[in-house]
Amino acid sequence: MSIIVPLDRFNTQNLKLLQSDLKINGFSQVALNAWHKFTPKMAIQGIIDLLSQAGFADIVIKKHLNSMAVAVSTIKK
Repeated sequence: MSIIVPLDRFNTQNLKLLQSDLKINGFSQVALNAWHKFTPKMAIQGIIDLLSQAGFADIVIKKHLNSMAVAVSTIKK
């Protein structure tokens, strides 16, 4: 399974800095704003714990968006 999860540091201030640094505008800006507004944020350890409890193993996490989101890949035991 692969998922992308926003981290708890994906807050309004950091989002604005990211959009400014990367000169994000248009559709990409609208999409990031919606993702920020409507998606629950998690800590990396919380993601690992949740997936482990659900029986997933070999959890690989890669940080993206200035470490405000992670791509998670894992397999079911």
